[in-house]
Amino acid sequence: MKNEALAEQPGANRASFYQKSAGVSLVLLLATSVYTALRLAEMASEQATLPAGAALPAGFGTLVAGIVLFIVVMEIVLQALLAIRSGGVDAPSDCERAATLRAQRPAYLVLFTGTLFALASLFLSTTLFAVAAPLLMALLAAETVKAAGQLYYSANK
Repeated sequence: MKNEALAEQPGANRASFYQKSAGVSLVLLLATSVYTALRLAEMASEQATLPAGAALPAGFGTLVAGIVLFIVVMEIVLQALLAIRSGGVDAPSDCERAATLRAQRPAYLVLFTGTLFALASLFLSTTLFAVAAPLLMALLAAETVKAAGQLYYSANK
């Protein structure tokens, strides 16, 4: 009964372009974060066998550059496909702009906490990897929290 009433109203239960865009970003960031965490765990196990003068495990710079490039290219491609599929992009509403602002607060808190954790790791270990790995994960986690917050706040108007 309720579904029939929603089906009769055009656009009643449809996500806006803004919500779809945040959802695509969230899925992309979650997948990238899982891959990065697995690669960093693998590198951490190799960290014990590094020569004394090596600051970072082999492939860490490539991992960081690859992640940044992958996220940028995939965001451009997926957002363009989403815009083409939608037939155009409407300007964000006031509610969507407010959702973006509200989503930045918890994301900043995650980034700040991750940065403090990375700085605290300086006292536990003297390797650059012990600082760089938590910073990388904090950045990915903050972006993921921001995308999730945008979805949450735009859905709960």
